[in-house]
Amino acid sequence: MGTQGNKTSEFQLAVVNILASLIMLGLGKISAEMAISIMAGISGLYIVARVITKFTKTTKDDEILNVAGQVIDKVKEKQALPK
Repeated sequence: MGTQGNKTSEFQLAVVNILASLIMLGLGKISAEMAISIMAGISGLYIVARVITKFTKTTKDDEILNVAGQVIDKVKEKQALPK
């Protein structure tokens, strides 16, 4: 089961770091060249992280989701029983 790119921890970490770079640039703490380098590096690392995630599929996530689905089904069955 896949996760949308914008809901991954890799994406969220990249966004936070890019925003931090922009804030530091706005405050004059780093130069524009440094900000561009940081953002390019973060974007590259994000792409590498997503590629690694896509190519190292695991069934563990599917197993966890199946168990969670079974628990939810059992709860629904118990709620449907007359009292």
